[in-house]
Amino acid sequence: MIPILVGLFLLENRAYNEEDTSSEEILAIKSRVSYLEDNIVQYLELPVMSEFSTNLLFDCLQEKIDEGNCRAILFDLSMVQVPSIIVRKLIYKRFEMISRNCDLICFCTGKSSLINIALKFFINSSDATFEDSTFVKNKSEALEYIYEKLGRK
Repeated sequence: MIPILVGLFLLENRAYNEEDTSSEEILAIKSRVSYLEDNIVQYLELPVMSEFSTNLLFDCLQEKIDEGNCRAILFDLSMVQVPSIIVRKLIYKRFEMISRNCDLICFCTGKSSLINIALKFFINSSDATFEDSTFVKNKSEALEYIYEKLGRK
């Protein structure tokens, strides 16, 4: 597996847990949730998710939403591995809360039709409610979709 460079810090492709994660690693993980523009938030999921990293990322995402500027979220899942059942349940729970506060969500899933099918099932079986969502292959397509829905070019 190839490590991920975040800023000047290299994240490893491993499950991060509270007891073995440095403060630099925590900052690097948190930096994966950021504003792309004024009201578009990008969420870059780690390839290997743990309960700890899931909570860190979703806490950061909730903070951005609570600031009141979030109109769209771009979930980049293009590098993910299938999470454990415990992590999937946690993502399911956290995603439902997020979906109530943002109307437009776009999932960037790379070329994986399996991820698309799993996400559609996940969304349809959850209590997630948002006005619009779609699945695209890359960030460029995601931004094009978001800009169109937000009335931008």
